[in-house]
Amino acid sequence: MKKHLYSLLVLLLPAVAWAQPTRPAAHLLGQEPPAGPGALARSATEKQVARTRIVYAWDASTGTWSAQPTKSTITYNSQGYLDRMLTVDSATSQSISRVQFTRNNKGYVTKYLREAWVNGRWQNDVQYVQAYDDKNRYTDFLQQKWTNGAWQNDYQDKQQYDYYGNSTNEHYQVWENNAWQTYYHVRNAYSCNSAGNITEKTVDEWQYGMAADATVPASRYVYTYADATSKNYSEQLYQVWNQNSYADASKIDNIVWDASNRMTSSVGSNWANNTWTPTNRVTTVFGSASGSSLGYERLTENFLDSQWQNSLRSAQRYDKYNNYLGNTYERWTANAWMQTSGSSYTLAYNSNTDVKASVYKIYQNAQGGFVNQTKTSFKDFAVVTAAASVAALPTSALQVYPNPTSGKVQLSLASWSAKHAPVQGELINSLGKVVQTMQLVPRQGVATHELNLSALTSGVYLLRLRTSEGTVTQRIVRE
Repeated sequence: MKKHLYSLLVLLLPAVAWAQPTRPAAHLLGQEPPAGPGALARSATEKQVARTRIVYAWDASTGTWSAQPTKSTITYNSQGYLDRMLTVDSATSQSISRVQFTRNNKGYVTKYLREAWVNGRWQNDVQYVQAYDDKNRYTDFLQQKWTNGAWQNDYQDKQQYDYYGNSTNEHYQVWENNAWQTYYHVRNAYSCNSAGNITEKTVDEWQYGMAADATVPASRYVYTYADATSKNYSEQLYQVWNQNSYADASKIDNIVWDASNRMTSSVGSNWANNTWTPTNRVTTVFGSASGSSLGYERLTENFLDSQWQNSLRSAQRYDKYNNYLGNTYERWTANAWMQTSGSSYTLAYNSNTDVKASVYKIYQNAQGGFVNQTKTSFKDFAVVTAAASVAALPTSALQVYPNPTSGKVQLSLASWSAKHAPVQGELINSLGKVVQTMQLVPRQGVATHELNLSALTSGVYLLRLRTSEGTVTQRIVRE
């Protein structure tokens, strides 16, 4: 079964997607209950987890790994999710820090508390508090730091959504001079066609000096679709508020989408002197040679001297277990690609395909290459049996036919969230390995997908679909 990301840092990486007028991205603590470092889901109720983590820091002055790594002991709750983590000096066993997660009954993190060992006792350090709505979307986030013996506000944001899950109100504030000060506040309003697709989005923004809850018109996005049944737009027009009306500023057209509803190419243009002028072209290739469907390579070209010329290139890589391997960013300079930034994870697995070690590097221009940062090993693996898990949808919500099958299978999922947003799924073989990933696309109130098992060997496979309402699983027999 698909491996979960093996460190908290990787868990916080942004999703790979181009901006679309759909659901907002998950916040810091995540909309999916995170598993522990190195965790491997064995079934709907079991997870393979690492209970010990050892981290070495790279000493650039000596060119060696630190002789005194830190050691973290990790515990899990009855749902099989990360509960506590105690970090000590591995040589002296001196306490350094400890972290505790509080979760709601669906497994979502509602509080993160970190304490530091100071002068022979535990002392509060930082905490995050997060709330969710009934669709498991975060609505409130608060960060506080322990200062002079009390919790001091640091940062907060609040979110509101419409019926379809689109963000309608985003309000970010920082704590200054004993009061909350707004530094970003937008209100979004949407119009939809008969198929439920967004045709217009207006954005009102807060400006410096205004009251905290005040906003004024700022911009508008207008989406054009090929026909009434299309789920993906063919053009995105961006307009700015100018002299009491919206004026054209830029647009994206010549858009191509793949079967998974991911934008693979587009052309951007700016409006100037009463005409559209091409400015950039973006091409994205999803998937990678390692076998993961999550990776991508993206090329941005600028339109200069009446021709397309290379400008930027980026990539994100994952291995066949969908574990993150890093990214690269390059700029076209003097007729050659020059790397500007990037990161790299080198992973090692044990015989059970658990991540047993990783080396993290970042690209540094001064050195002209990737430089070691941390080396982590995971040990003391165990299977955690969940007494309760994330809310599950009734099996009756999912229809799979024909089953058994010798080839293609039709999937149909009827639920609230399946009517309004794509549903992510995966197919797992008897060894626990993900052999296919998929996305069910909402059509006429039901999320559907055709699954092709022709290339798979005979046997029993587990289909698992995840929605904001919960998870539903079903076995499929390949004859």
